[in-house]
Formats: sequence, structure tokens, C-alpha cells
Amino acid sequence: PIEEVVLTFNTSLVQLCSTALTIGLDNDLLEDGWVEDVFFVKGQSTEWMHNWLTFLLNDPQGRTGCGVAMSMKILSLLRTFYSNLFESNSMVSISMESVLKSFSLACLFCHSSKDLKLSSLLVIKCLFDDWLSPKMSHGDWIPLLQGSPAQVELCKLGEESYPSELRSMLLVTATAIAETEAGASTLIDWWKEYGTFRQLIKYASFLVNGGKSKAGEWCSWLELVSTLLHVCSNLMSSTDGIVALRVFTSALADELHPYIVSTLSTFVNHERTLQLGELVTVKHISFLLYALSKFSGRWHLALPKSIVDVQGSVVLFLVYAAQPALKPYFSAESRVTDGTSEARLSRTALDFNISEGWFAAVRPEVTGGASAPPLGSGVAAAGAGGLLVGPGGSGRKLPSLITGMNEYSFRVAHAMYTSVCYFLEFFLISLPSESMVLSAEAFNESFVVALIGVQMQAIHISAALQLPEHESKHGELLQLFGRVLNLTTLVQELIFKSSLGTDKHGRNSWRLMSNLTAAYALLKHSMDGLVRKIDGTCVDGTTKGALERIEQTLSASGEGWHGTLSSEEATTLLTPTTGFR
Repeated sequence: PIEEVVLTFNTSLVQLCSTALTIGLDNDLLEDGWVEDVFFVKGQSTEWMHNWLTFLLNDPQGRTGCGVAMSMKILSLLRTFYSNLFESNSMVSISMESVLKSFSLACLFCHSSKDLKLSSLLVIKCLFDDWLSPKMSHGDWIPLLQGSPAQVELCKLGEESYPSELRSMLLVTATAIAETEAGASTLIDWWKEYGTFRQLIKYASFLVNGGKSKAGEWCSWLELVSTLLHVCSNLMSSTDGIVALRVFTSALADELHPYIVSTLSTFVNHERTLQLGELVTVKHISFLLYALSKFSGRWHLALPKSIVDVQGSVVLFLVYAAQPALKPYFSAESRVTDGTSEARLSRTALDFNISEGWFAAVRPEVTGGASAPPLGSGVAAAGAGGLLVGPGGSGRKLPSLITGMNEYSFRVAHAMYTSVCYFLEFFLISLPSESMVLSAEAFNESFVVALIGVQMQAIHISAALQLPEHESKHGELLQLFGRVLNLTTLVQELIFKSSLGTDKHGRNSWRLMSNLTAAYALLKHSMDGLVRKIDGTCVDGTTKGALERIEQTLSASGEGWHGTLSSEEATTLLTPTTGFR
């Protein structure tokens, strides 16, 4: 038996090593050989962290206070080591055998206290994200996880006696496992055996009833289930786990569809305030609907009307998402409390600016923590003027209004467009075939107008991102908006074929309009770029005058184009040829 003083002393040494490694990584102070110096005993091939963990696992004192503290410190150092391994300048010399040994030990330490479980789960997730999922997608790690304390914990998802922090960590670890086909099929087989699917339904109800206090945990739950469904939709074999998953999805859809309808229906109010947190939740809901439909084909439910209700609520959200293109000078209020992470995001300026769509529509206001007056209470915001004007005409100063492109408004816009993308994917799968009748309430002219509005925003933002100052930064955004453009076209075509037919000229009117607007937008931005490249100081008066007239023409047409197609105008354009009423 080892003395407590030795355990305490070595715990302090490991803490010192962790602190030094963190400082070195944060300040780029480490030499090229730091990987070997941390992982191995100096000048030897001895893996000292593995040796210590093996000793603590087998010694009775490993489960005492000092032994647990020592285990947690080593696991924490191990996670820091692996999460920064690929940033080292030297060639990585850690073998896959050593990685699997770290993984096995982390699985075995997922026992006793909450903090020890958290430490081991962090290592497991880190290894899955960076090592096991990309390199060992066929599941060579499964025997190491099978029968370990970590497997038991992963089958106890939603244990109400657990603190929220531990439940959330179990969710994100399970999500990392579910990202490969081997991991997903393993989880559903385990969950069928342990009865975890029933617990997941109860867990969802518990989190939904918890409201905002459980929002982060709820998003983690949604991400896990959506990832599992998305991956399992590609599995060809019909195992017992897949059968159990199909039963689970049917029960899940019937359980959650009232919540989904209620959440999305709040966006029918276009004057509402908009918060980043609620949009993050909507983004996870949109991914769930897409994955649910992808797994189930056309979402076969015990309640036939539920799919129509969900589709109708998604239309309401898409109409709201289209507002920056449908209303001139549209803006959305977003109030954040000073001292919160959201307030810090709103004060983080970005080194680029996108003055289109939701990127320009959201401007957060930082408040001192007092509750803001509700909308519709007789108090209206005066916009950039900075006054709140009441019924009597008196005003008081608004909270500080953040102007310019900031991290908060960027994240709101990105969450909005990501949600739109997943909702459009959902519609491609869930919309009825030509032989089925569309819901008159959900699929009216507002849906088509909303699709055009979203399409216009995608055109504008894609064109803005093509400008030279954005070329090297926004490949991911260009992919997103390119996908949105494709999806809006496909969904428009599906709706048109399902309920409208073709106009008297045999053409799709919406498609003609979409192509014309896309061509106009790209041509205008191309001309803008070419004109800006001309040095006006080096041309004669006649040429300079011609350039000024071109700039005025572009400015005027751009002014009329910049997000000003109203619902009435769009409906007028559509009605004569489509018969949309």
C-alpha cells in the first residue's frame, strides 16, 4: 500500500505538469519534442500516466480520496495532451496501441464520484473526436468499451438522480460514439438490451418540462438522437436494434410533435424579440426533423395529422426567416443581459461585415439586467435613435445598442440559415407525393413567397461573399447558401408539381423568376466589382462622367432590390400565372 503523502505529493506534481503544459500551449513556448517529454519517462519508452492509472485501478487506495484525486489529475492531463497532440510541430509518435490503452483505462475509471466520471468521459470523447472515429470507424474499440463502467453509464442516460453536468457529458459522449456506423449500431443494440429507449422518451419529457433551465441539456439530447437517426438511416441491415429504433422514433414523434408545433408557431409574430439561445434550440429541432424523416422514409406516425401540423409550423418559421427579403428595413430586437456570455459575444467585433439578410437584421441591445418592456405594451423601440417612446410621447434612453458586425449577430444569422437548410431538407422528404392533397392552411401562397424570400437572401449573401475581401474566409458559408439555393429550388418544384401544374406557356413561373433574380443579382455585383476597380483619377472627364452615371444606376437599382420585395408584390407576381389563391 502506498502512503497518502506520496499520493498527495504526486498529485501536486501532475497538477504542476498540467499547468506548465497549459501555459506552454497557450503561449507557444513548447519545444518540438514536448509530446515525448510529456507522455514518456525522460529517455525511456515507459508510459508513466498509463502505469499510474493501472496502479490506481488495481490498488484499494485508488478509490479513496487521495487516489481519486490523483486519477482525476492524470485523466485531465491525458485529455489536455491528446486534444493538443496534432498542434505539435513534431511528428506524432504516439502509437494507436497507446491510444487504445488510454481509451481502455478511461472507460474503466468511469465509476464512483461524479467528478471522476466526468474526467473519464472527457478523455473518452476527446479520443473519439480526434482518433477513434476518423481512424477506426469499423469499431476496433468496441471490445474495450464493452462491459466497462463507461458502457453501464452510457446505458443510463437520463438518470434523474445525476446532476445536470454529468447527464450532459454522457449525452455528448454518446453523440461522439454515434457519429460512426459502428458506434451507432453498437449503441442501439445496447439500448435495446438495457431498455434505454424507454428512458430516453421519459428523459425528453423531463427536459421539455424543465424550460430554459434545461435548454443546454435539451439541445445535447436532440443532437444525440438526431445524429443516431441520421447515421442509422444509412445502415442496410435490419437488426433487432434497428427495429427497436423504429419503434422509438414512432413514439418519439408522437411525444414531441405538440412541443415542436408550439415552439415554431411562436415565430408567427414577426415583431417578436429574437434570442440566440432559442434559435440554437430551433436549429437542433430542425436537424431532428430532417434526421427523423430520413430514417423513417416519410415519417410514418400513429397520429396522421401530426405531420401536417409540424409542416404547418415549419412554414410559419420559414415565413419569418424570409422577412429580411420581404420587408424593407426589417430588423429584429435581441436583448442580452450585461455580464453574460451573450453580452460578451455582442461586444466581440468581427473583422468582416455582411450587410445582407439576417446578418444585418439583428442588432443586440445590452441591458443592465432589468426586465425589458414587453412588445405590444404601448412601448415601442425608436430604432437607432436610442429612445423608448411611450403613449404620452415621453422617452428614455435605450440600453446600449451594439452596431456593426459582431459575434452575437453572426451566430444568430448562422443558426437561422442552418435551421432553414435542415427544414428544407425535411420538406424534401416529408412533402406528400403528387397523389396526396396538400394542407390548405399550411401550403398557401405565403409558403412560396417565403421560399422566394429565402432564395433572395441566399443570392445576396452568396454574391457578397464573392467579393475579394471575403474570398479566403467564407468557404463554409458559401457551401451553406449554395445548398439553401438548391433546396429552395427543389422544394418549389415539388410544391409546384404537387398542387399547381404549369402555366399556360408551359413554364414554371417561379423558376423563371428565380433564374431572373439570380442572374440580376450576380450581374449587378459583378458590375459593382468591376467599376470599383477603375481608378477614377486616371480617366478623362467624359469617361469619369460615364462611370458616375453607371454607379448611380447601380445604386438606384440596388436600392430597389435590397430586400424590398414585399409579400403583396410577390403574390401579385405569382397569382396571374399560377392561380395561387
